[in-house]
Amino acid sequence: MLRLKELRLSAKKTQKELATFLGVDRTTYTKYETGASEPTFETLSRLATYYQVSIEYLMGLSVSEKEVSTVQTVDTKELQQLKELVNQLTPEQQQELLKYGRYLASQQPFSKDS
Repeated sequence: MLRLKELRLSAKKTQKELATFLGVDRTTYTKYETGASEPTFETLSRLATYYQVSIEYLMGLSVSEKEVSTVQTVDTKELQQLKELVNQLTPEQQQELLKYGRYLASQQPFSKDS
């Protein structure tokens, strides 16, 4: 569950202001808040930067606003390669990748000892 509405209200911003910041229609932003549509990875990254929280917190995967994002710990070169790959995907493929990423983030790390 995205924490968009909670963060927006605490920042005393309107949906229109956030939509303008992201370069989308207000109705699109409203769909992000209600869960009717999912933002792309790039949009999530921009929102996390805007609110100064981790992507994990934004997505509801962490209780700590300032928890270091795993994206921030990725090597800059690797992150650039990932962004280039994501940009080659269709919006539908980006949504599927986002869902898969959420699934992976929710799983316990695999241990070789298990």
